[in-house]
Amino acid sequence: MGRVVAAEVFGSLNGEEKGQRMGNDSPKRLAEPKRHHQVPKFYLCRFATSSKKISVYDRMKRQTYGTSVENVTVENGFYDFPLEDGAISKDAEKALQRVEIVGKTALDAIDHAPANWAGPSEADRIGLAIFIAVQAVRTREYRHAQEEMEDLWIRMQMDLNLSGDDERRARYIEHLTGKPPTKRDLDLARLVSESIESFRVGLDRRRAVYEMFHESQVIAPLIASRPWSLLVTGKRSFVTSDRPVTLWRQRTHDNRQYGVGIGNAEAIYFPLDPYKLLVLGTGFDGGWRVDTPTSKEIRRINQEVAHWSQRWVLHHPDHVQPLRGLTIPTEGPVLHINGIAVRPGVNVWNQLRRGFIERTEVPVIHFGFGVDRSRSFAKRR
Repeated sequence: MGRVVAAEVFGSLNGEEKGQRMGNDSPKRLAEPKRHHQVPKFYLCRFATSSKKISVYDRMKRQTYGTSVENVTVENGFYDFPLEDGAISKDAEKALQRVEIVGKTALDAIDHAPANWAGPSEADRIGLAIFIAVQAVRTREYRHAQEEMEDLWIRMQMDLNLSGDDERRARYIEHLTGKPPTKRDLDLARLVSESIESFRVGLDRRRAVYEMFHESQVIAPLIASRPWSLLVTGKRSFVTSDRPVTLWRQRTHDNRQYGVGIGNAEAIYFPLDPYKLLVLGTGFDGGWRVDTPTSKEIRRINQEVAHWSQRWVLHHPDHVQPLRGLTIPTEGPVLHINGIAVRPGVNVWNQLRRGFIERTEVPVIHFGFGVDRSRSFAKRR
């Protein structure tokens, strides 16, 4: 998929996995800001006034307030990571700026398209697909998901291989280290096996940043190949959020316990501004169409966008009562692992172990975000 475009955007990340310094072969010098936006400022400005003011609905506090785009979805040093020599790398933030440049170029082309426009060029379509893919994985919520999945995967392997007798533990340790284990090694392995539910396996910052970009390169072709529909209205209609890549799948009896991801989403909604929203459908025809949504369709999509937000729903200050009639629970969709809702600081290993490790030789693991149905919903606004 668009190897030239992708190489220009991601090429500088080749050294990240080993924590190496990246080269200075960028087409232009990029800034090194300390305050990192998980949703780009230029995108937020599309929903803001000329003075960069934006309205924010806090779903936890159930309050709406106005603020500057400078203060939304921001965290100091979120994409920084340590190098082998002890220095702090700023290269991930620079790479994100490259992604934002190609994304903005594609959005500008949509903004200024003539009436008989046939759709984005191949380069713009690929650039926007990369931008959306990166946006899907650059948030705090996605990093939490990374940490939980890493923790589950490693503890599952340890539990499967360190439980049982010392002979089994010895084979596993020798497989990992290449040499027979000592008595101390076996004692430590036995202790780990007995306390598998009481500890956590961390994910270091450098690995988290590398995996973020790696996953975006996997996701981008899936996004580019979907059929695209642009919904256009004549007045301010659409809202966005702190997690603007909104995934939707029809709930059924069979899938109600599981979350939704890029792969199994029946529709992906991405608001472009208060007047335009991109719908990525199912299939692989890579088509393009422009439609005018009904008021009912706009309300349904805004409901999904608001539902998918982690904490903040965002809209233009002059957008009159955009959330009226919507149901917004105080908590956004949370990570689900095999149907179990996972939250920071909550150890669910015992539930997971009972749920699949003790009943199957080859565990099947499902990851995705969804609503925790054990929690009550807020009343309709």
